[in-house]
Amino acid sequence: MVLLTAARTGPAPPAVVGSVVVHRDLDHLTSTYAATLTPDVEQRLRAALGR
Repeated sequence: MVLLTAARTGPAPPAVVGSVVVHRDLDHLTSTYAATLTPDVEQRLRAALGR
């Protein structure tokens, strides 16, 4: 999953990605969707930190 487009893909963010609800409200992701982003975020952080 591409992190930069995972949460926002244009003016209207997607309500569901796959079978996971994305937004709890206008400003917050659901914990389930955030958990699906964890591997990508971890990989990018490790790469940025040189680990």
